[in-house]
Amino acid sequence: MSLSMGLFPLTAPVPAEPCCSAPLLRPGISVSTWTAVGFGGSLLVEACQALLPGRFSNHVDAVANTLSAALGALVAWVVLRARRQ
Repeated sequence: MSLSMGLFPLTAPVPAEPCCSAPLLRPGISVSTWTAVGFGGSLLVEACQALLPGRFSNHVDAVANTLSAALGALVAWVVLRARRQ
């Protein structure tokens, strides 16, 4: 197994995972803040991938991860708002 393949499970899910569940754990933080956190995490992962041999960085991945973070935060916001009513 190469180094880049060994790191794949650690790098691929990083941006999306915290932003899917974190808004439910910290409901006082806005959707836009969680989207920014997802964007920052995605940029960090893409920058690391650009430095790893055998891996490449792609701006489309960063955009997709950011949109996923925004969608996850929005769904969490809707769930939390429905619970309050």
